[in-house]
Amino acid sequence: MAARKPETEQGEEAVVKPTVFFSYSRADQPQALPIIDAIEAAGYHVWWDGMLEGGTEFLSQTEAALESAKAVVVLWSRQAVGSHWVRDEATSGRERERLIPLTLDGTMPPLGFRQLQVIDMRKWYNRPDVQDELMRGLAKLHDREYEPLDPANRFGGTVSSRPRMSRRTLMLAGGAVAVVGTVLTVRTFQEAGRSLGRNIAVLPFLNRAGEPSLDYVADGLASAVRDGLSINPLLEVIARSSSQEATRESTDPTRIAKALSVDHILEGRLEILQGRQQFVVSLVNGRKGVVQWIETYPYLADRISVVRDVIIQNVVKIMTNSTSEPLGGLTENPEAYDEYMRANELLYRAATPENIDIATQRFRRAVELDPQFGLAHAALAEILLHKGATSPDKAASLRLIEQAIKSARLGVEVAPDVASTHMTYGFVLISGRADFKAAKPILETAERIGLTLVKDINRYAIYLAGVGRSEDAISMAQRGVARDPLNPNAMETVAYAYYSAGQFERAITLYQNVLASDPSRLTVRAWLGLAKIYSGDAGGGLDACQDEANLMEKYTCQAIGSARLEDNVGSARYYTALMDRFGDAAAYQQAQILAQMGDVDAAMETLLKAERLEDTGLSLTLIDPALRPLRDRDDFNALLVRLGLGD
Repeated sequence: MAARKPETEQGEEAVVKPTVFFSYSRADQPQALPIIDAIEAAGYHVWWDGMLEGGTEFLSQTEAALESAKAVVVLWSRQAVGSHWVRDEATSGRERERLIPLTLDGTMPPLGFRQLQVIDMRKWYNRPDVQDELMRGLAKLHDREYEPLDPANRFGGTVSSRPRMSRRTLMLAGGAVAVVGTVLTVRTFQEAGRSLGRNIAVLPFLNRAGEPSLDYVADGLASAVRDGLSINPLLEVIARSSSQEATRESTDPTRIAKALSVDHILEGRLEILQGRQQFVVSLVNGRKGVVQWIETYPYLADRISVVRDVIIQNVVKIMTNSTSEPLGGLTENPEAYDEYMRANELLYRAATPENIDIATQRFRRAVELDPQFGLAHAALAEILLHKGATSPDKAASLRLIEQAIKSARLGVEVAPDVASTHMTYGFVLISGRADFKAAKPILETAERIGLTLVKDINRYAIYLAGVGRSEDAISMAQRGVARDPLNPNAMETVAYAYYSAGQFERAITLYQNVLASDPSRLTVRAWLGLAKIYSGDAGGGLDACQDEANLMEKYTCQAIGSARLEDNVGSARYYTALMDRFGDAAAYQQAQILAQMGDVDAAMETLLKAERLEDTGLSLTLIDPALRPLRDRDDFNALLVRLGLGD
């Protein structure tokens, strides 16, 4: 049977009008939801108590929906027959001759409700005759002709046991949730294309334990769970930045799910329950805002990794009915893991010079405590690379970059099956040495293992752009945006991919979107300016880079824009400003300007100096529009070969 459009009320805007009232006991909600979804899949709009909005009048809203419904579906069960609410709602349906009675577990309706044939919903998802009987009854009450369900649109699925709850009463989202006995996890059985997607956002876990010093524990557990879910190929997991950003706009799971285009939300908090610090973790249906699974875990500093793994396995089981590979590259040493979590939380909170130094010490301590801690080696490599790239002392910079390469290599050696360790190693080689030749097999190994973290996806997109695989770069960058839709970093990567492909108009639009999202972002105005310059709007490009805060990129953009306008005096002035301020640290940028000024010999000589200095700007050499005047030179193409960017 093809799905029909739900009926609507007339008005300024069409409003979907519920025509089916679904009555059930709250204790049966996990089993009721798939039936509700199945009815909606057939084109009916269903009212059920999960649609009640905060602050609304429960009785008036329920009564209005009940009295206007064309069909009142009552799900009888051992729990439902004892519910006065269910009985009252069934009475209304019976008196208006709108009642369709179902039995969930074989329980018959109470006396007074047995005049109608009861549809037995036990194992209904494998019973076409039961499905047809329910849909035939709904069609009759809606004055529709009943069309038998096509085999392709049959409902189907399995039921699996959900883990037992460890507490009978938990506080969730400010309200009491009564948890009694064993609850069943029921996959949604609906028409093709109607089931809940396997996409999820892990929200930041909250610290409500009264100890601010434990913020890093809640934050670290959420990050680890998110990463652990991300490696499962059956799931699509939203990145941390977008999950964090979404919570700034709303705390309502349904609104967050809509903003992030996901069907599931994982929430967590560390709080005091029965005098103990415990994590409360819940999986929420993002469409309806109802809890699908909830569990508590005691917080013990030396058992946090066990809690992490159990949460991951439970969520994967519920969402995919399968198990998940363990997150690799970690440690069983609780002290090392604690140092790692503290360092990451510190950097995420504020990457100030002081925090960077403290985090460096903590990462070093983590790998000292466990030399086999692959992800800690990778994290240390990244922070050493950052310190090397920003050091004004050239000797210190080179020393730090060498340390970063060593640490990244160790990460791969101790965790060879983890994509992130390979990606970090390749990223350090390119960013620290512009060594594409050495990085290529390492990055390809990372892709072969499987890129699941947004950071790795974006880095691989940048690599693909740098080696001239522009279409692949665009596709990979768009994959990153899908996982991190609210993060300007992800959008900037897409912009760069289009820039590298020479699609400057598209890049301009995307860079403008990045700035609209975060006006304070460094270098974006310079990239926007260059995109405008190379698209033929040199004047607009100069205007764009005028407000760039990164002086190296600002002077370069201004010099190139002036050269395109044949303003030789202006171009020379900005070139001199770049030389005076940055010297050899801006060798690559000097080569860019000289090439655009028409002095190709000097540009090539300066580019070779940049190679000797291992200038990280060389990662742009193959795709840089500024270097087009050099592309027919043998020495330029020989340079590309040495960098691993040419044949």
